[in-house]
Amino acid sequence: MAHDLSLATAESLTGGLSFSFSVDMPLGGSTKYVCFSVYDTDAKRIFLGVTAPDLNTHRCATEMVVGLLKNSNGSFAISVTGNAMPY
Repeated sequence: MAHDLSLATAESLTGGLSFSFSVDMPLGGSTKYVCFSVYDTDAKRIFLGVTAPDLNTHRCATEMVVGLLKNSNGSFAISVTGNAMPY
């Protein structure tokens, strides 16, 4: 908090759980900036500029975090993606 840093997350597989976990930490409200919960494929492309053809890859997670930093004033960013399907 002394350095005016703020957290931004872009989450697919976790649906915002990472950001929610950070909210549970006391006295850190000013360090939270934004959470993009982009579970839908189209949402990743529209809000974060993802172009990766496979949305469950390191490339997709990288594009998500870069898009997040471009579209927010967060100091640092975390992205999470994956496949929760049963197949």
